[in-house]
Amino acid sequence: MTYSYKVGFVVLHYNALKSTIMTVNSIKNSVKNGYIVIVDNNSPNKTGKDLIDLYKNDIQVKVLLLDQNLGFSKGNNEGYKWIKSHKECKYICIVNNDVIFLDSDLEARLDNAYNKFGFGVLGPNIVLADGSANIFNPKIRSKEKIEYDINQFEKELARLDKRSYLGQIIRDMLYPIRKRAGIIKNENAGKEYKEITNVLLHGCCLFLSPLYIEKFANAFFEATFMYCEEELLYLRCMRNNIKTLYFDDIHVKHLEKVSTNTQFYDNRKRRIVQLRNLIYSHNKLLFYLNDKENNLI
Repeated sequence: MTYSYKVGFVVLHYNALKSTIMTVNSIKNSVKNGYIVIVDNNSPNKTGKDLIDLYKNDIQVKVLLLDQNLGFSKGNNEGYKWIKSHKECKYICIVNNDVIFLDSDLEARLDNAYNKFGFGVLGPNIVLADGSANIFNPKIRSKEKIEYDINQFEKELARLDKRSYLGQIIRDMLYPIRKRAGIIKNENAGKEYKEITNVLLHGCCLFLSPLYIEKFANAFFEATFMYCEEELLYLRCMRNNIKTLYFDDIHVKHLEKVSTNTQFYDNRKRRIVQLRNLIYSHNKLLFYLNDKENNLI
């Protein structure tokens, strides 16, 4: 098949204008034959309209304005469906608006991975802003672990209702100290990986190949809101014999939580919203883990 573009990109935008522009610029520096769809997830600061004005004469970029915040999976699916129906792209990359692409020959590296491994979904080498690695999880969590996590989220939500504003400030101040002390750990820190297949990939940047694009109408299974999308994606791939691949030779930098942090300046309120979405999404994940006959089409 002849493709009009080697790589199509779906960038989900919410409030953080400078960050989205930075991501788009890094895409242009990495890909010669690409097309970019920016999906504004109904940003309350109206920066979606700023993006339309900025890119109105750019033949490489399309901006879609959503009339409500659809969350991660549904918001990205709007961009995925648009680019599938309007542009012929060999690969489609779903990427957060806080990711910087670091390779100048991304197309060649993607082709190399696809020809060698026949992947359906590829996750790149992800470096966080602090220099640590955030790559993948070797396998999906057990049902027991998910149930435990739900219980912990519910307990924390109950505590937040009682926590004073001063108590939240103290907790936030202690976070970097606890992280340095190892109380909060990145399980992948210090590990080195090359190429590993059929692993659970990080959702900040995912490359979808023709094997995936031709099979699925949506990029993500629309059951959750803001969390657990990677695990449902993993289940979808495994149940449909689609290979996932961590590929060390494609590199991105992930700045993390830019859009969320522009929405909530009160950490307590932000955490309450996160916990409610975490509880909802984990219960959905648990349901589909138990429903082994559902291939999550």
